[in-house]
Amino acid sequence: MFPAWRLKLREAKHALERGRLEDAGRLLSRDSLRQFLPAQKLADRVARQFAERAKSRMEQGQSGAGWSDLNAAEKLRGPDPELDTIRRQLAAQGLDDVRRLLESGAVGDAIATLDRLWRRGVSERQVRQFRHLAGQLKEAEKLAREGKFAAAEACLAGTTAMADEMEIVRHRLKACRLQGSEHRRRSIKLHRALADGDWSETLEAALAVLEVAPADRSAETARQRAWIAVGAPSRGGLGAAGHAGLPLTDQSSARAAGSTDACLGSAKVDTVAETQSKQRFVVWIDAVGGYLMCLDNRIVLGQGGSDPGVDVPILGDLSRRHAAIIREGEGYLLDPMHSVRVNGRHVTQVVLLRDGDELELGSVKLRFRKPNALSGTARLERVSHHKTQPPADGILLMADTCIFGPALNSHVLCRDWPHDVVLYRHDTSLFCRSSGAFDIDGAAVDGQGRLTDYSQVVGDAFSFSLEPFVRT
Repeated sequence: MFPAWRLKLREAKHALERGRLEDAGRLLSRDSLRQFLPAQKLADRVARQFAERAKSRMEQGQSGAGWSDLNAAEKLRGPDPELDTIRRQLAAQGLDDVRRLLESGAVGDAIATLDRLWRRGVSERQVRQFRHLAGQLKEAEKLAREGKFAAAEACLAGTTAMADEMEIVRHRLKACRLQGSEHRRRSIKLHRALADGDWSETLEAALAVLEVAPADRSAETARQRAWIAVGAPSRGGLGAAGHAGLPLTDQSSARAAGSTDACLGSAKVDTVAETQSKQRFVVWIDAVGGYLMCLDNRIVLGQGGSDPGVDVPILGDLSRRHAAIIREGEGYLLDPMHSVRVNGRHVTQVVLLRDGDELELGSVKLRFRKPNALSGTARLERVSHHKTQPPADGILLMADTCIFGPALNSHVLCRDWPHDVVLYRHDTSLFCRSSGAFDIDGAAVDGQGRLTDYSQVVGDAFSFSLEPFVRT
């Protein structure tokens, strides 16, 4: 009687003779057979056939099937120079496929191919480079869809190391710049339509912006407000309550508003200045100063007085509505309504602001600062002696977060504080967070807590309070 291993060996030979290579490989890969010399010799024959078929399939462009055959051969034979050569060839073919997919714009398919190569143990430097490139291209595409073209361009700029060998990087950068320019032009038209309270023009302008950036939250919100204002049914799947947490009661009152009284593209801060037509409040930081904080995406600077359309009233020789600063994604645009200079150069059209730019509005001089690269919040510093109304040490244009702390990249520098304190938006509310426990309005919180009108925040080494913005 034959021993059991010989019966299995005969079964493997039988499968091989009839061309059932997978069945033969599966039988010979069992540990119970591998210890016998006849089985080892047969396993080597089967491995060679797998290797030959892997090369044939690779030449036919069937890389997935080639990898399967290679894995089966490696399982039977173990480390082998011939199999290593096939592995390198398959890896090179896979990278060529990735390159073609990227060049054709199929970034998602390229990422899927790279993931398969990674799982197959291909981790050469070029694979890591392609993974980084594909990830950056995908992120840039997402940012561009959201209208954040400055951030998308910066994302693409991080891939310039491969730009010499891949046309897609240069193509995407060029397209991003052109789309960004067109997006800014259309966004300006949208902001002006909102400021004028022209809802038909607002709707048309919002749709034009969405053609360039389909996921632009500002344009989505403006479109929804315009439909509600003209009494049309809700469009775009935003629902009756609108977009980004804008309450229905605010939408109904917004129909008669002639200015951007709701923040475009960001959630309305619940209870903070909720009775004001503009999202502004003053934050008083003990031993540091007072800061006017504006949460809207479009901020109008002008002469101090009773004009409700001016977000930052300044006591100085400038026009009633002199200029507007518009937040677009992570970037800021300056829209000159009257005589404006940027770094001494007279500007008549919308320009992109950069950290450190000095703005001259008539006799008023301000400096634009965006100190933290990880936050979209910016700060306006007074360069000339002119004061805001009410007086403030600076103007904060708050995006999603605002940092008070001892580091130089803080939005408000608090030199004596031991750590950062961060104000941030969540849903429709404003919150504060810091390491360790602190009090909000006399109640202890651990790490973070929600802010309301006139909130007082007190920690072991810091304190500040909020007040709704009131003209004096």
